[in-house]
Amino acid sequence: MFLIVIYFLSLNTVNTYRQDERLLVRAQDAANTLMLTQGYPPDWDQYASNASAVQALGIVSRRNVIDGAKLAALNSTNIGYMIGLERYNISITITQGLLTVYQTGSVSNDTSLILVERTCLYNGSPSLFKLSVSG
Repeated sequence: MFLIVIYFLSLNTVNTYRQDERLLVRAQDAANTLMLTQGYPPDWDQYASNASAVQALGIVSRRNVIDGAKLAALNSTNIGYMIGLERYNISITITQGLLTVYQTGSVSNDTSLILVERTCLYNGSPSLFKLSVSG
């Protein structure tokens, strides 16, 4: 009986690890899409209120150079749905040094938290893009 209990406890731990690992990969893919592509169509920020016209989100004008208009348009989209993380709480933060210059969304502190960071330029200054996913 003791061995059966140990088996199920270890199986649960392995399954939890695999779920967290899959979520990490999905969060990294989402961060890469946002930071490495312009999205599709490239002027998707003009159609942000019409989600069916936007096929993919990307917030850069060039690789790792954030486009301010696209960043502002994120607030009128369902970010989680558009980047394939609709079941989770999502937060996007951009910092310059210790100063937060952009933040949208929120995450829960009582569940596992995935954090993906990318360096970038925002308004001509070196910045740090952070995608947080919980749930």
